[in-house]
Amino acid sequence: MRPQREVVSEFALRSLASLAHFSEASMESITGRLGPETSHPRGAVEIPGGAAVMLARGWACRCRNLADGRRQVFGLVIPGDIIGLPIDRHPAHTSQVVALTPALAVGLPLLQNETGASETLVLRALAFAQRAVEEQLFGQMLRLGHLSAADAAEHLFRELSERLARVGLCNRGRFDFPLSQRVLADILGLSGVHLNRSLADLRSRGRLESGPGWIRVPDDGRDRRSAPHPSDALCADPKA
Repeated sequence: MRPQREVVSEFALRSLASLAHFSEASMESITGRLGPETSHPRGAVEIPGGAAVMLARGWACRCRNLADGRRQVFGLVIPGDIIGLPIDRHPAHTSQVVALTPALAVGLPLLQNETGASETLVLRALAFAQRAVEEQLFGQMLRLGHLSAADAAEHLFRELSERLARVGLCNRGRFDFPLSQRVLADILGLSGVHLNRSLADLRSRGRLESGPGWIRVPDDGRDRRSAPHPSDALCADPKA
């Protein structure tokens, strides 16, 4: 069995490469410069000062706790996503990153006191990651404010399948889904009963398959969806 550090490092480097379209050769300058691994139980994920981390295992969310005890979820953080971006650190933001499952993160090499190709690659990846989080926030706003419950659930599942496929964790639309229906209802702003009816509707129309701990969204051809497709909002070059 391969050492955990080797597996986690390989995943982090592959995720960085796919995020900003690096070649494998260009990632050699970063190999060996990843920071330490940190484990997080369910609850807030602390971000080391001045650093960014990549979620290697587990799921989390960006959310804000409300005065009445409820919380507003702004987006999911899944394996391959980066935590510690400007959107997580802005002093005007009162949101936090909360682990929804036990999670493992690995530090990214910001190399603030160095110059060269490795620094450029990581900073470019962070810029792409920031843009992606902003697009995901717009997607969440669309789901909560405009789409029907069934369309919102399908839109979220398709977004997740695309994001997980980017890091090799989704095969033909099928991916592990470790969240309970209660948490899913919280993310979509639905009651449990409304969510169950919406999922049943998607299954009956062949737009969703699921089982314990997994979800599959069949290829829809993109010409029969009533909701905008997540790919329509994929981040462009941050310089654009």
